[in-house]
Amino acid sequence: MRIDTRIWKTAAMSAVITLIAGAFVMRLDDWSKGINSEFVVHGQTATGGGGSGSTAGCGTGTGATGGSTASFSRIIPQIAVGTYGPSKYITTIQVINVGSAAVNVCGDFFKQDGTASVTSYSTLVNNVSGSFSAGTLAATSLPVNGVLVITGASDVGGQVNWARLSASGSVIINCVFELRDATTNVLKSRVGVAPSVDNLRQFVIPRMRNVAAGFDVGFAIVNTGTTDAVLNATLRDSNGVSLRTKTVTLGAKAQTAIFANEFFGLGAETGGATTSHAYMTFDSSSPALAAIALAFEGDAQASFPVTQLQ
Repeated sequence: MRIDTRIWKTAAMSAVITLIAGAFVMRLDDWSKGINSEFVVHGQTATGGGGSGSTAGCGTGTGATGGSTASFSRIIPQIAVGTYGPSKYITTIQVINVGSAAVNVCGDFFKQDGTASVTSYSTLVNNVSGSFSAGTLAATSLPVNGVLVITGASDVGGQVNWARLSASGSVIINCVFELRDATTNVLKSRVGVAPSVDNLRQFVIPRMRNVAAGFDVGFAIVNTGTTDAVLNATLRDSNGVSLRTKTVTLGAKAQTAIFANEFFGLGAETGGATTSHAYMTFDSSSPALAAIALAFEGDAQASFPVTQLQ
């Protein structure tokens, strides 16, 4: 079964995922290539008006609002929701407070070009449901041992976002991608992916490739900063020999998601049914990157590590 490859690519090298020459090019088609197909105040509905990337408003106490800057922040580099051909993606985010005091949680959600998301999300905390769709999760009080659940809408055309979640204290954040049949809702695949820090400058992603099985690794990278970031990438084989290098510019607050094959322009690779092992190194002068990686084969998806070097 073949997945709708639109989740990892947007459209052309000129648009962002039309991003090279100002940003990476990601075509929505490709994050899912080969897979056929990807906080409300206590008691209130969260509404917002466009993500700004700021963390102000999360506060420091138990109230729903507050002026101090959040002390905890993590990035969800890839949020896939909605229908892609015969399949659909549902993204679920859990924010868990295992601390000794209530915290405020807020978030900014972006399109791939860095503008505010317009995708609809539902929320649930302490059995109180809410929603937001203008790119901003309003400050939300999360009690001790409480769980805030944010779910990407599954009844819309395919959308790809990324998000910054912030809190007035340390929280645990989990993200789960579900791939389901668009007609029957039967589960095809589910994978948990850890969030990313927002200050990556040098990092490594392993690559495994089986041409016959359509098995490859894709990655999503976000420039969380306010200026363009130049990113240098190198693909090395199992002997450490450089196979390909590439330099791209990722625009401020822009995201790209793409398969290793397409990113490095490898074309029709050889190897048949033999699985090859390699790795990709990335470095930038800007310490404001965030990243995740996934491997795809058929309808199966698996989380791959992103290891920070500096």
